Amino acid sequence: MSFFASPLFARISLRVVACIAAITTVVCHWPEIATWYAALPEPVRAAFVTGFCTISSGAIAAFIAFGGVRAANRSSLDRLLVQHQQDTTEAERQRQYERAEKQADRKGQIRREVYLKAIEKVNAAVVAPGRLLDRPITDRENEDAPLQEFLTANAQVRLICEAAALSHSFEATSAVAEFFFKGYRLGIPFREKMIHVHKIRADIIQAREDARRLQAASDDLYATGEKDKHHPKHRAAQERVRYVTHLEQARDKMLADLMPSRRQYHLEIDDANLKLQLLLAVYQSALREELHLEGNAKEAMASVLEMRERAHKALGMDEWKSPPPDGNTSAVA
Repeated sequence: MSFFASPLFARISLRVVACIAAITTVVCHWPEIATWYAALPEPVRAAFVTGFCTISSGAIAAFIAFGGVRAANRSSLDRLLVQHQQDTTEAERQRQYERAEKQADRKGQIRREVYLKAIEKVNAAVVAPGRLLDRPITDRENEDAPLQEFLTANAQVRLICEAAALSHSFEATSAVAEFFFKGYRLGIPFREKMIHVHKIRADIIQAREDARRLQAASDDLYATGEKDKHHPKHRAAQERVRYVTHLEQARDKMLADLMPSRRQYHLEIDDANLKLQLLLAVYQSALREELHLEGNAKEAMASVLEMRERAHKALGMDEWKSPPPDGNTSAVA
């Protein structure tokens, strides 16, 4: 509120007006006052002068004191206003900082959850074509489920990632999809050859159940005292056990005959797998940097190359490209 609109200014104005009115009255009646004052005895006039001087000095001192107190209060109020403004500004900055910190923490938490899920799904999508080799080709339900889950998780990544990771995300989407369908297409001939293996596996399960049932019936002969190796139940159990062994040997021979085809599949997909793993190393490094972790893309790519070399050496993949000198192609790598 302005000083001129305050109650203090009104009180001062009233006092000034009263003083002006008193002075005007004195001036107007000065001759009468002078006559009256001259008729007073000398001691009374001296007392009047002394009293006037005392009252005047007191009034002046009071006015000066009032001005000092007023100036001090005004200065203190100004300092308090400045301090209040500073405190308000500092409190607002603190609130903004806390809001920013909370938003950053929340964004970091969301990113960790989304990125971890995306990395998990991309690894599942990469290994899915290899796992389909041992899945019956007649079982076509949800064959592309790992790829679909990765595409969904990677789409969530693009909602919250930065520009650098965004470009890698699009590249990873295309690369993983191409790798999946390439592996799926290359695995169809092998899966067609595996039809007979799956048939024999089903026969083995049924034959083992029959053998268990017949063996239980043969063991029941002990209770009746009819245990005899020539008993029909005993011979039937033994025959079923030999049939299971025959099926298992046929299954193992088929798997050994299919080993060159399995090797050829891995050789044809090896280069595409290397390119994909290098791209994913860069992609994962970009995501790590957004989580305030060290990216180290070059070190990650070097690790991919080293792991590939060690895997080739462990599996002997370099020897798969040409048959062994003795012509035996069924050796297990």
